[in-house]
Amino acid sequence: LFVNLDIPIVVEPAPPQYRAEVDGYLSFDNRSHHIRLTTRPVYDRYYQPLNNARATVLETGQIVHTDRDGYFYMRGVPHGRTALKVQHNWVGPSRGVYFTTWSR
Repeated sequence: LFVNLDIPIVVEPAPPQYRAEVDGYLSFDNRSHHIRLTTRPVYDRYYQPLNNARATVLETGQIVHTDRDGYFYMRGVPHGRTALKVQHNWVGPSRGVYFTTWSR
């Protein structure tokens, strides 16, 4: 019996387990085409909830969509400063709008 042990064995580490979470409300102003990220819903007369927007955490690639109130929630993100990319099919540039937020 001959066993060839010249085959390299590659052991990849498991992806890091993040325990922080990030959430917020996205609102859109039709006049200025401005998107706001807030911790509470915006009831200003010019801003409306940005529903069904795609929110992506750039560090992990996690994607969620906002609900009808513009709210999103993600868990399993890096703790601290987090880069967030927001895309919507009728708002802003197609490449997205970027925010820096703090996870907790």
